[in-house]
Amino acid sequence: MRKKPKKKSILILILCLLLVLMIGISIVYISCNGKKKKEIVNYSENVVTVEEIKLYSLANSNYIESGLIGKNVELLLDNIDNEYFKIKNFDNYYIKYNNVQGIEDYTES
Repeated sequence: MRKKPKKKSILILILCLLLVLMIGISIVYISCNGKKKKEIVNYSENVVTVEEIKLYSLANSNYIESGLIGKNVELLLDNIDNEYFKIKNFDNYYIKYNNVQGIEDYTES
């Protein structure tokens, strides 16, 4: 009996498994990088609220819920600190970037 075909089939099986593993890792890598790029593209400095949202203030390095802001309010966002964005046209207030939509131009009122 010959033992070479058994070794050859095991080698082919290992190569196929490595190929499938590499393809799977590539898909996961591409999908993770795609989400990061999408988040950056969706960020806008000029936003409008799509529903009533919470305002936060920063006290002792903690974000504390400080109030609410209504629907269809235009805001200018400054920089991001973790998941909170500083509002330029409010004094020391922050929002989370959910429930807002980017707009092209800010209309001063």
